[in-house]
Amino acid sequence: MSDARVERYAELLLDTCLGVERGWQVMVWSTPLARPLLEEVMKQLAERGAYPLLRLTFSGRPLARTPSMAAACTARRDLRAGNDRGTDAAPV
Repeated sequence: MSDARVERYAELLLDTCLGVERGWQVMVWSTPLARPLLEEVMKQLAERGAYPLLRLTFSGRPLARTPSMAAACTARRDLRAGNDRGTDAAPV
C-alpha cells in the first residue's frame, strides 16, 4: 500500500524541483533508509520516460558533491535560464 505523502513528495521533487522531462537520465542517490521514497521516485521517473540511475550508499556519511555533479547542476540551471552554453553535462 502506497503512502500518499510519499507520492506527493516524489511529484514535488520531480516536477517542481527538477522539471524532469522524457529522455533525461536522472541520478537518484540515497541510502536504503529512504526506500519508500526511492521506489516512488523510480516509478514516477519511468512514467515520465526518464532513465533513473540509482546509486545507494551504505556508509551513512553525507554524500559529497563530485565535480561532475556540480557541472550537471550548473548546466541544468543554464538550460532553465535559456542559456545553452553547449556543455555536455546531462540535466540532473
